[in-house]
Amino acid sequence: MKIRRLSWAGFEIEAADGTLAVIDLLEDSTPLEEHLGPPAEPLMPCTRPGEAAIAILTHLHRDHADAAAIARALRPGARLVRPPAMTGPRLATIGTTAAEHELGQHDLPTEVVETGGQTTEGPFTLTALQAVDGSGDTQHSWLIEADGQRVVHAGDTMWHGWWWSRAMTYGPVDAALLPANGPLLDFPHRQPPSGIPGVMPPEHAVAAAAAMQARVLVPMHYGLFDLPPAYRPVPDPEAKLTAEAERRGVPLRIMRPGDELDLATVEQAA
Repeated sequence: MKIRRLSWAGFEIEAADGTLAVIDLLEDSTPLEEHLGPPAEPLMPCTRPGEAAIAILTHLHRDHADAAAIARALRPGARLVRPPAMTGPRLATIGTTAAEHELGQHDLPTEVVETGGQTTEGPFTLTALQAVDGSGDTQHSWLIEADGQRVVHAGDTMWHGWWWSRAMTYGPVDAALLPANGPLLDFPHRQPPSGIPGVMPPEHAVAAAAAMQARVLVPMHYGLFDLPPAYRPVPDPEAKLTAEAERRGVPLRIMRPGDELDLATVEQAA
């Protein structure tokens, strides 16, 4: 497999036969800027619009679920794979309302997968893994397998205790795509604020990669949004990632938007 980083948590994942999967695309952040601030750099679109065989969502926060971007990326008739919709009173589900509305407008072929469920598309096998969202919203991490290789994409999960069982159940992962900005959240619909990072900080990302026996950690979900007091990420996450990865002996690859990594070369390149 090859992985190509886009913006924020967005990636393209390409199998050896050229089949393309996309995950957590973000091309337009306008609806987010009231809550997260403007992006620190331009957002990178899908590099092969209209060619993706499948689109994957870890969860339905708008910074991971840009419906228009997904619609542009998918080839005709291709489907979106996602977690179940949130249920409950309005304030409990408000964090996913915007993305749900936009997805409904695009009326994409959709498959809902419960935690622990699997689906396939061409060479890809996708397994919905446990995740814990800092706002209490429904979320998956995804194990994406093809060509005898495994990638975990962990959306914006917090730390949890399922990391070790993944290596025990599925084997070591070739690449762990993990969030690393550790923001403190102070949103009106989640009061009082916890004072605990709502997404893994760098040290947690490195520890999770180590527990999954990842051949390489690719950090994501950092460096784009910063709007105190509502959204306060850790400063200089790359320095913290580098120091902690070196301390723990975890191979680290910093990827910029547009960078590509062939997993067959990870051992030589990491």
